[in-house]
Amino acid sequence: MPTPPTTSNRWQIVTVAPHRLFFTLAAFQLFCSLAWWGVVLILGAQGKQLPATLPPRFGHSLLMIWGVFSFFIFGFLMTTWPRWIDAPPIPRRRYLWPAMIMTLGVVLIYVGLIVDQLLLLAGATTLAVGWSFGLVALLRVIPNRSGVVPLHIPLTATGLVVGLLSQIGFIAWLITWNPLLLRGAINFGFWPGLALIIITVSHRMIPFFSNSVIPDYRMVRPGWSIYFIAIGLAAHACYETLGWIEWRFLADLPLAVIALYLSSRWRLFSSFGVRLLAMLHIAFFWFAIGFILAALQSFAALMGFTDVFGYTPLHAVSIGGVASMAIGFATRVTLGHSGRPLKAGPLMWALFLTLQFVAVIRVFGEIGSRLAPQIQTHYEFASALIWLVVAGVWLSQVVKIYLQPRIDGRPG
Repeated sequence: MPTPPTTSNRWQIVTVAPHRLFFTLAAFQLFCSLAWWGVVLILGAQGKQLPATLPPRFGHSLLMIWGVFSFFIFGFLMTTWPRWIDAPPIPRRRYLWPAMIMTLGVVLIYVGLIVDQLLLLAGATTLAVGWSFGLVALLRVIPNRSGVVPLHIPLTATGLVVGLLSQIGFIAWLITWNPLLLRGAINFGFWPGLALIIITVSHRMIPFFSNSVIPDYRMVRPGWSIYFIAIGLAAHACYETLGWIEWRFLADLPLAVIALYLSSRWRLFSSFGVRLLAMLHIAFFWFAIGFILAALQSFAALMGFTDVFGYTPLHAVSIGGVASMAIGFATRVTLGHSGRPLKAGPLMWALFLTLQFVAVIRVFGEIGSRLAPQIQTHYEFASALIWLVVAGVWLSQVVKIYLQPRIDGRPG
């Protein structure tokens, strides 16, 4: 078995593969973002405010959409894209610079949120530059492949391009303060940006992983479904940005039907015997729940009830779907690419289930706060605190693995 790393070569181990570097940064960013949000909530409950150059909810959106999950996305795609098309791994120099620039951007954003709007603008711009470098590094993989490129590559690339354009929109809002730019940046950055990438990866990988575990499994990956999902997410963002909530069910209802169909065909309940696989199936089912809630919210608005669900659909999709799927995939990649067995131990499984509890708190708390507004601060703080503990423990486990060579002695 390889000897433990010394202090002098630990940095080399962390950067030997993109998933090691990006997932470590992602977990750290998640912990910092939740800690910042927790402080905001604690001070708010006491009638105080953290010094801020931007309303906290906008800062929260900026950090979570483009700050935290972008590191999960790039870490996963830079590891899997070359494998999907039998291309050589991405050289370290091509992913190290995007990671460093994006990290600098997030640091400047944190400082700018408290100190100065110019620093905030500089941070958002730096993050977008790093994102651009990461996108270029990924796109340079494709020419190495002759023949047909899997549909999941252009779709994830589209999500990355939309994510970059949404960041540019957010930067433009910081300059012009045009509210339409802000709504468009957040909605397009999340739905046809972040959510599209996560769902597209799920569409490719969940049936693939299930096929090797579930007995008598038939791999179902209809191409039409992911294209309809992409169109539906873009339409959802358009309706949301323009404020046409009452007509948004035209996008949300088909999204819910397709998500339920895929979850059923992928055999959600058959996955429960294998924890690591069940994580991915449960996370995907949250997308169906979120789209159903979004459709119900739209129907309620059509009937004149405009403030029943609040951010319930968003939290079901963001925490239950996006965050759970990111943790699930990152855990699987971490175990597999460190030479460890693909089994979620009791701790990882407990962390995942706790995250599901956080999603439930946010969903029911959001609805309950419409009936009893005084509970809003309490449930938001409780969910942030539990989320923070989950992120902290998960970070400790990931870093412990990444500061060691692969246990099977192989590179990566």
